[in-house]
Amino acid sequence: MPRNLRATRQATALMAVAALALLAACGGGNTASQAAATSSALNTAAPAASPVAAAGDEVTRAQAIVAKFSVTPTKILATTPLNAPIPRGKSLIWLQCQLPQCLSIGKGIADATAAAGWKTKVISYDSSNPATLVSGMQQALQFKPDVVVNSGLPVALWQTVLPAYAKAGVPIVTMDAGPQDLPEPIIANLYGDQDVTDQGDMVANYFIADSGAKGKALLVDVPSFPVLAAFGQAFKKATTAGCSACSVDTLAATIPQLLSGKLNDLIVSALQKDPSIKYVITVDGDFNATLPSALQAAGLAGMVKIAGAWGTATTAALSKQGKMQAFTGFATEYHGFQAVDAAARKFEGSTVDKAGFGMPQQLLTKDTLQEESDAYNFPKDFREQFKALWKVG
Repeated sequence: MPRNLRATRQATALMAVAALALLAACGGGNTASQAAATSSALNTAAPAASPVAAAGDEVTRAQAIVAKFSVTPTKILATTPLNAPIPRGKSLIWLQCQLPQCLSIGKGIADATAAAGWKTKVISYDSSNPATLVSGMQQALQFKPDVVVNSGLPVALWQTVLPAYAKAGVPIVTMDAGPQDLPEPIIANLYGDQDVTDQGDMVANYFIADSGAKGKALLVDVPSFPVLAAFGQAFKKATTAGCSACSVDTLAATIPQLLSGKLNDLIVSALQKDPSIKYVITVDGDFNATLPSALQAAGLAGMVKIAGAWGTATTAALSKQGKMQAFTGFATEYHGFQAVDAAARKFEGSTVDKAGFGMPQQLLTKDTLQEESDAYNFPKDFREQFKALWKVG
């Protein structure tokens, strides 16, 4: 999966080309025309309003959205119980990459399959080498599993295995593969379009509210990864729609720049060239875990605020110190229960939500943080709530 690349060695050309193709298919709006349309709509709706009044309305709306996403969830988003107790004795194979977040998802899968009475087998692969995922999925079929789960790489990189899975009648659950069509036998892509939209909305409205609806942000994107590009698009769309005086510059980093540790240098350079930028928005908190130190070394400490998607234990600790400001959580262990839930519904012939019913969302700030963790494990009793839907004790 692409979100935590500290341990990744070298992304392959195949990953970059296929991911960029998927990004192109996703498309994106014209930010300038959208901003003009938004401004025009505001002027038409209230021609006598001053810019200050318009900004005040935008801040009020943004604050309301921030307040909504600041509440810790108490309910999982799946609500429909299975028709009968979850079938026992099923077998699930988890294709697990070497990165920390994959290990955290694997813990959730282990907990979920134990609760369901299923057998679990783990096959490891290298997320920087898609060919190892393909070979791992080919190997998985040899064990005649009931379901196979993988995470993070676009379907285009492993679609060659789909005919064999369809022939064997083995469903696939994938995660974090970015917005795209899901050919059979893929039954779900957990962390779907609505999850991305929600996370873009909450970070954009934090930026709007905190800046008084007149801020300038630097969006730090790695567009070769579709799921990350989708967050960046959602952030820009929400900012354009909600703030007529805000602006967003985009720093589109390449995979080699990311893996060679040049991201901080690029950010510092952009901030030095344009001192009016007061916010750095990252598509993955882990990518910029060392940014506060780089800003301090460049004499920029305290001059910009840092926010973005997929906070970690590191971003949480830095937020408590006031060195970072606002991040979304990533419910990795929850993901494991979603995967088992999707498979169970497929087995009994019920409707399977392609996005896994969505993920609990919260904007994590100094005021809302409850723990420093790489996994966002809320609601606290999400395991028990899933088990209740599965009709197991």
